[in-house]
Amino acid sequence: MPTVFQQERVVEAGGVSFAGFDLDVSVRKPKEDPLEFEVLVWNLSEASWRQIDTGDPMRIRLGWRDGATETVCVGTIDELRRGRDGDDLQFTLAGVDETAAALQQRPERGETWRNASPDRIAADIAATVGLSPVTDSAPPISGSWSLSTDRQWGHWLDALVSIAEEKTGDEWETIAERGQLHFVRTESQVVTAPKLSYDGLLLSVSEKDDQEDDTEGQLEFEAMLEPRIRKGAVVTVAPEAYSGVYRVADYEFASATVNGDHEVRGTLTPLDADYSIVRPPDPATGGL
Repeated sequence: MPTVFQQERVVEAGGVSFAGFDLDVSVRKPKEDPLEFEVLVWNLSEASWRQIDTGDPMRIRLGWRDGATETVCVGTIDELRRGRDGDDLQFTLAGVDETAAALQQRPERGETWRNASPDRIAADIAATVGLSPVTDSAPPISGSWSLSTDRQWGHWLDALVSIAEEKTGDEWETIAERGQLHFVRTESQVVTAPKLSYDGLLLSVSEKDDQEDDTEGQLEFEAMLEPRIRKGAVVTVAPEAYSGVYRVADYEFASATVNGDHEVRGTLTPLDADYSIVRPPDPATGGL
């Protein structure tokens, strides 16, 4: 457990930095809905509060000083509230990550690439919509490949996914989150997957109570904050009863100066369809 590390949290709204203030930060990615955030700030000055408005950008960075640190949300403020928390003023800022919304727009003009690879085209699309590309390599497309203004960027990326799958025989995916566009093989992160173990970050892991009808073997976990956890990320779980490789289905970061919380919790889905839980023997049944 990284107790030797100091918690790292950087929260900025508009032109205001919340360094030095008491904070309670929640960044949550449900299974289907967009990434959302809620930040509570105590005793913000009136002058600073007046600088913040709905529609302003919100950037949240979490991790460990001298350790893993990542931007976990690049969002827009949809809601601002202020009120009393005992003798203190409490300010609430809430909204959603805006990364995926960039792919719901249509190109302003048609584009054509010649003898370019799907990942090169995806990287160009990312740059055009203001995102940072994270890509795997795929063989180039022979001849010309074009996109037009009648479909959204997301449609054209889906088309590139299909081409990459045909050329490589692997499954591919695009994930837009935290200011980044991932155009990668579905299992590309297995080798560098964050590891969740009791001698590392993991605090608890167990079988999920309400399993999805179409997904068996889902797990619930809680760990010290690991900023590389994201929707679709691949993780390895080390406890023997649940050991294997899993994909993150949903998660929530919780980080607060007021109580020292600096954790992530969420749901894992087994990457291996043949997954089965290895259970310890039950003394009551003689190990059967």
